Amino acid sequence: MGFMSQVEGFYLGETRRRGIHFIEDDGNDFTITVATYEVFKETASNTYTSQGAAASATIDNTNDNVYTFVTPAATGLYYVQFAVTIDDGTVLYGRCAYRVT
Repeated sequence: MGFMSQVEGFYLGETRRRGIHFIEDDGNDFTITVATYEVFKETASNTYTSQGAAASATIDNTNDNVYTFVTPAATGLYYVQFAVTIDDGTVLYGRCAYRVT
């Protein structure tokens, strides 16, 4: 199973939806049962720091998506890390990036 995402541009203070789409690559159907996310910001030393505790993400099983809405308070490069549990108990991770100007 994999996921698809792309980097997007944001304007400072803008609220936008960020999420990932999972794709079944083994031919088996799946249901997302739990999804959480955490936001990270790139630092000057090219590492990432957490911007807060993990929180629940919205699950859209019709389209195999998980997402949240983010409103960045500072410019820079961010990513949203998602942790997703599917119905067989497997935990999957995916992330999407965005740059704030």
